[in-house]
Amino acid sequence: MIKKELSFVDFDSYGEEIERTITVRFLYSLRAIKLYEQRTGRNFFDDNQKAIQSYTIAVAQAGFGNKKELTEEEQLQLLPLLMNSDFLTFLMDAIPCLYGEVSNGKFEQNEITMETADFSLWIGELISIQFYTELILELNRSRLKVPQDRKKPQQKS
Repeated sequence: MIKKELSFVDFDSYGEEIERTITVRFLYSLRAIKLYEQRTGRNFFDDNQKAIQSYTIAVAQAGFGNKKELTEEEQLQLLPLLMNSDFLTFLMDAIPCLYGEVSNGKFEQNEITMETADFSLWIGELISIQFYTELILELNRSRLKVPQDRKKPQQKS
């Protein structure tokens, strides 16, 4: 599970700017994959593979090799990657699906949590090279726990 503390600017009831900090959680799970495929009509694993290929090519072209962690300067050099449609589309579609909330002591990922992430003030903070590298590590770490089903998503009739 990825757990991040994010700060963002919000407005109070008087219209004054206030800085809020919250903890958000992301989990690579079968439920998250199903939410992604339901939401997009595309296969999670195919889209993930396209994003990984884009990332790998950008990292290789920048000469960073197989580094697991990139410095802030190296991430800045990879900023053009955020203009790659395969990479950006996967990141934008995956974040709300992987997001979950703890309710009554249970971690939940569903259409409501997905919508909450979509309309949150903090989602823009995660559209970054750093978060994607964390996401790759989470996907690899949980690979054995989550079925790697490569079937095409079923369209609703």
